[in-house]
Amino acid sequence: MIDDKKNPSASAQDKKKIIWVTVIILVIIGLLWWFFSLRDQQSKTPDEISIENQPVFETNSPELELVPPPAEASVEFTVSNLAKTFIARFGSWSTDNQGENLQQLLPLATVKMQNYINNIALDYQRENFYGVNTKSLAAEIKNLDEENGQAEILVNAQRIETNNDLEENVFYQEALVDLVNYNGTWLVDQVVWQ
Repeated sequence: MIDDKKNPSASAQDKKKIIWVTVIILVIIGLLWWFFSLRDQQSKTPDEISIENQPVFETNSPELELVPPPAEASVEFTVSNLAKTFIARFGSWSTDNQGENLQQLLPLATVKMQNYINNIALDYQRENFYGVNTKSLAAEIKNLDEENGQAEILVNAQRIETNNDLEENVFYQEALVDLVNYNGTWLVDQVVWQ
């Protein structure tokens, strides 16, 4: 029999082994507890999950008004948007643009308006930069005759002239836009700046 007092390193090694075995057992027990607690949470049905202290959405709120989306856009919406879109592009150009904005408008215009657009003479050869940016602010339907396919829309626009020194001149202008319905499609027939 070996006396522990004579071999102190043997008892220290035994203590280290006991500590390591204890730590490993505790880690395994912790992992098993964690695994089973997760499994129990995942196996709960939605009915078993507590809904206490959860926010509640009430559909009868006075601020909430449920409006079904329109099946199709109204004629008023269509002609107003067409007029605003047309004026924003038609009224914007610059010496750098080379009429690209006008070419984009051709599919939205009647043959009469297409001919007018194609014959616009803008001075793209200026020595200094010049440009106008137009934003359509509002549209007012002055006349709408769905039966005969005619509409007259007054568009209020903000226009910003910019020169070579990047100085801006902001002004407001109205444009009267005549629309016609050609084979079920609204097209711009004439634009008159006011």
